[in-house]
Amino acid sequence: MAVARWIPPGLALIATYIVTALALQVIAILASWIVTQVSDAVGLLAFIILFLGSLYIAWPIAIWVFSRSGLEAKLEGLQARRAQSTHALCLPVLAEMFEPVAEPLSVVAAVV
Repeated sequence: MAVARWIPPGLALIATYIVTALALQVIAILASWIVTQVSDAVGLLAFIILFLGSLYIAWPIAIWVFSRSGLEAKLEGLQARRAQSTHALCLPVLAEMFEPVAEPLSVVAAVV
């Protein structure tokens, strides 16, 4: 499946989910409309169940479609690079923030 290279993988996954959810919603509405022709109360119950079920089922389908598109590896690479850069930026800042706290704690530990 050819996918444009400029689309961020996270955006492609969310767009896939939205399209999948909309398609399943159309099916749910049609099915509940058919059931409503028989009974209004059962039609409402069918609509609620199919509406929520289609949102629940759309995510695994979107993941499956996304994994077959080849963007999954790109997303994992981006997440790994983001985690490395976040740790590289945050750890020195956190060390500075908690450095004043480390001295009194070592004194308390020595006393106890």
